[in-house]
Amino acid sequence: MVEGYAAFWNYEDTMKLMRDMVMFVLDQTFNTTTITIQGQTINFSLEWDIFSFRDLILKDTGIEIDLYPDVKDLYQVTLRKNINLEHSDINYLGRCNFIDLLYKKMCQQQLVKPTFLIKNPIDLSPLARANDQNSALTDRFQLGLFRAG
Repeated sequence: MVEGYAAFWNYEDTMKLMRDMVMFVLDQTFNTTTITIQGQTINFSLEWDIFSFRDLILKDTGIEIDLYPDVKDLYQVTLRKNINLEHSDINYLGRCNFIDLLYKKMCQQQLVKPTFLIKNPIDLSPLARANDQNSALTDRFQLGLFRAG
């Protein structure tokens, strides 16, 4: 886990630092920026994907989360798409935690190459900077990466 802060930087500046740092560590440790994990070769020097939380969920599930402001409606659409999130009390989660669970169960395991996930719902990161165009989203990122399992 890495967490850091820099004065007068935005999240895009920090994404560049993160990419440069990962590349540096790989090069210093393995003498290459291409590694193989469980038979998957990952070239970290190639362009890294950037997806909004919404777009990644849409790509992997076909669900447009912005159309479902209520957790019960969002839960119903997952059932119609035969997505079982294996959670006993959906109402307890609330909408943002349900979306996070949907991401973790349906999207996270699909990531093979390094992927920046941006524009997370602000309810998941209430202390993060709100996006200027949409205050329901954050100006922060997280790095998704191949999950050995």
